[in-house]
Amino acid sequence: MEKMVFLPNTFLHKFIIKLLKSSRKKEKQREYN
Repeated sequence: MEKMVFLPNTFLHKFIIKLLKSSRKKEKQREYN
């Protein structure tokens, strides 16, 4: 059961990190523009 709970958490964690990075890139693009 622990593994079943752990896997989705890591997936969500990576997904959230990708969202944060993409949002930061958008903010940087706005500053340059």
